[in-house]
Amino acid sequence: MASPRISKMSYFEPGEERGAWQRFPLPARILLVGLLVVLGVLVLWRVGQQRARQAEAGRFLQEVEKKFGSIDKFAFEDLPRSKEAAEAFIKDVRSGQFDAAYGSTTDTFRAEISRQALEDMASRVPGPDKSDKPGDEYGGLIPGGTPVNRDTYRWWFMGPERDGKRPTFAVMVVRTAQGWQVNSLTVKDSAEEAIGGP
Repeated sequence: MASPRISKMSYFEPGEERGAWQRFPLPARILLVGLLVVLGVLVLWRVGQQRARQAEAGRFLQEVEKKFGSIDKFAFEDLPRSKEAAEAFIKDVRSGQFDAAYGSTTDTFRAEISRQALEDMASRVPGPDKSDKPGDEYGGLIPGGTPVNRDTYRWWFMGPERDGKRPTFAVMVVRTAQGWQVNSLTVKDSAEEAIGGP
């Protein structure tokens, strides 16, 4: 007796319409699935990166608040007001208004630096000459600054380069009962020294 013949069965019955997915050749379907997997991995990686950045930013803000108090107070009150005090002092020094400059300093400053000494220090930072770019309101100085703590800010004002040196005013401004006042002034031979030094 002859064994029954088993014919191969197709998933699709004759006359049945194939779906759009099955109409693609097998290699194309494999490639498409691979692309979708890669895209999904990239999206998950991107989301992870954003969450990590948000967490890092949150930690940074916590550290700032811990050291300087309220972020809003730090950014919109203390920082600009301390900068204004340093700028006003330097403008007075650069314009020869030493009485006004000296009057904006603390008792500690005046106990350590006389008015004449202030004039002598001011002369160590030259003004711009014809070879320099036009000076700004600081008389050719380039300003910068950084907070030390919530009551103390260090500001520096770089002069034009001369003989390989760039004399720089380093101004320490502190919060007092009278407002923000200059507590110390040093003249460094470079911006690096002014930024890093006391």
